[in-house]
Amino acid sequence: MYLADNQLRELASAMGFGVTDESVPFDPNQQIQPCSIDLRLDRTFWKSTSRRTIDLSRSTFSEVFPRYQWSRIVLRRAEAVVIAPGEMVLGRTFESFTMPEAYAGNIEGRSSFGRLGLLVNCTSSLVNPGWRGRAPLQIVNLG
Repeated sequence: MYLADNQLRELASAMGFGVTDESVPFDPNQQIQPCSIDLRLDRTFWKSTSRRTIDLSRSTFSEVFPRYQWSRIVLRRAEAVVIAPGEMVLGRTFESFTMPEAYAGNIEGRSSFGRLGLLVNCTSSLVNPGWRGRAPLQIVNLG
């Protein structure tokens, strides 16, 4: 079941939306929609330093947990990240938040990005009760 905008407005303070750049704060009047909350994309990304086939039947620890195969990129305001066709980058939401214990959430990409061939959150869309932080995003260019 989805919550309506008036319910989301009541819940927003308990979610404790925070940002590191106070010049662009969370704005419930702009970001709370009829049954969703628009979260923004942060300027920190991770790009893979390896382009290889992953064989899950013979995977190694580094393939399943690829922490050491990623390069961190922090963009300035006027910079952009380029995602080549078939490439995936990791990102995160601009807002940090806490999911209240009595609720769960779902992160979905916007349809306008889908029409461009961008897939957002291919596997980790569920936000469990009590989770806190910036939601991780997998962004894939299907072009």
